[in-house]
Amino acid sequence: MSTFDDMKDFIKSAWPAKEFIVPCLVGPAGIGKTAAVKQAAEELGASKVITIIASQILPNEVSGITMPVPETKAMEIFDHYRLSSLGDGDILFFDELLEADQLVLSACLTLIESRELMSGRKLPNCMVIAATNPTIKPNMLKENIRQRFVWRSFDIDKEGTRNYIKQTCGFDPGLSIVNKLEETGNEYNILTPRSLTKMCQWLCKAENTEQAKLVAKEISTSWNSSIGTELLKAYLKKNETPETKAKQGIKQALQIANSSIDMSDEQFESATLAEIMETLQSLSDWKDIEQALSMIECKEDLDEVQF
Repeated sequence: MSTFDDMKDFIKSAWPAKEFIVPCLVGPAGIGKTAAVKQAAEELGASKVITIIASQILPNEVSGITMPVPETKAMEIFDHYRLSSLGDGDILFFDELLEADQLVLSACLTLIESRELMSGRKLPNCMVIAATNPTIKPNMLKENIRQRFVWRSFDIDKEGTRNYIKQTCGFDPGLSIVNKLEETGNEYNILTPRSLTKMCQWLCKAENTEQAKLVAKEISTSWNSSIGTELLKAYLKKNETPETKAKQGIKQALQIANSSIDMSDEQFESATLAEIMETLQSLSDWKDIEQALSMIECKEDLDEVQF
């Protein structure tokens, strides 16, 4: 099971006890915490997800704002429109909770604990979920904060990221690239699942090979590595047909077996695979060639070709 599925299951398991259980997803940026919340909400049939990025808001967006009532001139607390729009079966998602300013964090914790808005209005029967990056260690948190949540840590899902890119971008970035994924870095650009996915999407938007090469060059320059070149090779590979890749494999097998085929390059390129295979099978060292073919990377592509 992928990390993404694990996050969804964690949220869904807490749904029946949503009136008192607050799950908190702990994991590095870019692993899909927000996407997991939205997907879980859809699968649970939640009416809507109201997301509050705690590190980017002011305290009054949680605690409300005090304003005069026009009729009486008396001062009353008015809830922020996002919180006042919550209904039964909704999800209130506090993202980047522990990165918030202390006043904001205090207001969020009060709301989570009391389930009551500052105006005195009770929260509806909704689910509260939190998420945070693992920059703040458990021993840095006060006990009263730690006891308000059920915490679960999640790591980068390299294989899940690779499969997601395959599905959404149509090409395989390769194991050597996804193995470079990291949680933090000293440079502005770090290779997280989110940034790698965005790079692959950037390549896919290229209108032609020349534009793709330009994108790859900019990626390599920005990340100060060869990653653009590696992604370009993977991207261009998706445009090869099984027959083209199989022909490349046959050439490789011939080199491995030290055999020769009585065809010019021009004849080789214009010949069908069936014609090439028939010629190869007539050679005295066919068995060596057949063994070499079974070991090369394009074997799956050869298997797809009907001879």
